Amino acid sequence: LEQRIGRVDRIGQPHVVRAINFVLEDTVEHRVREVLEAKLAVIAQEFGVDKAADVMDSAEVEPIFDELFVHGLQDPASIDKECDAVINQVRGKVAASRKDTDLLTEDHALEADDARKWRDHPAQYWLERAITAGLPARGGAAEKVGDAWRVKWADGSESPRVCFDARTAEQNPEMDWITLEDPRARAIISELPRCVAGQPLPIAAVTGLPDTVHDGVWSLWEVSLSASNLAESFNRRRFLPVFVTDDGRTFVPTARRIWDLLLTENVTLAPKVEVESARASFETSLTAAKAQGERIFGKLLEEHRSWLAEERERARYAFEARYQAIGRIGLPAVREHRRKRLEAEFDARMAALADAEGCTPDLNAVLMIRIGHLGGAQA
Repeated sequence: LEQRIGRVDRIGQPHVVRAINFVLEDTVEHRVREVLEAKLAVIAQEFGVDKAADVMDSAEVEPIFDELFVHGLQDPASIDKECDAVINQVRGKVAASRKDTDLLTEDHALEADDARKWRDHPAQYWLERAITAGLPARGGAAEKVGDAWRVKWADGSESPRVCFDARTAEQNPEMDWITLEDPRARAIISELPRCVAGQPLPIAAVTGLPDTVHDGVWSLWEVSLSASNLAESFNRRRFLPVFVTDDGRTFVPTARRIWDLLLTENVTLAPKVEVESARASFETSLTAAKAQGERIFGKLLEEHRSWLAEERERARYAFEARYQAIGRIGLPAVREHRRKRLEAEFDARMAALADAEGCTPDLNAVLMIRIGHLGGAQA
């Protein structure tokens, strides 16, 4: 009968199809249904979602209801007791079903100390430096006006009063607080430049660098690993500072020290740039970056493989949970159709993860400058 009603609804006729079940009053069926609906309403209120329809259509609990009606016919006085037993079973199944739907949710305790730590993180200061120094090269501008910045963004829009510090934003609610969540800010820091062989090198002196540091070339390299054949496109990258002295020696601690000073101290540029030895300096730095970046690439590869393993495990777990859920709800033909569709989705996901095992490494120079003593330099 259910299938006939469904066909009438699907043949293209314009009328709404309604199926109405009639129950005779003062019968065992009416009494059982009355008690069940009242108790199922309690379950709906308890779990916050109306699970009555799912439960009544479930093939898994159908024998339970059949047995309930049989017992009601045999002993009408025990209907309430039998209904309580059935409701307890239904409550357990609804709880299990709800648990399956919450597989991906996790509870995270919010700690004030963690929020305070992020508020004091220097990332906002770095963002301020990146935007105020990077906008002029992208057709924008940034001008300091009191405690605020007047910013003209690369897209032509303007912000008359912005700040980057959380405390300044708290004290001046009329200012726009620019964070990493702002798409205009993300556009600036995500489009990193690339240095190429032969590109002239700026000559700079960095405040705070010991005099014992020899002249040389400092460079920042982006080590990346990507597998773009997936919908979510796995992409990981790390940054590697490299310092090579003029006599060909590399110093890892000095490279990191220069990187820190570039973020916090004043940088003085010479009025001229290095052109003649720029190509040779690039090749020397590239060789050092390849040697030092091999360890970073190995870690990225381990992360990629761990991510693939986690995605496979998550896909299998979700497949099994959904497969079991399909077996509990709907008509046999509908369940079989849903199983086939689920299996096709699972096979496609596993095939995509298998293809993602092939990944592409990349190494690019983001910044390259000559560190040395300046003559007639300007800040």
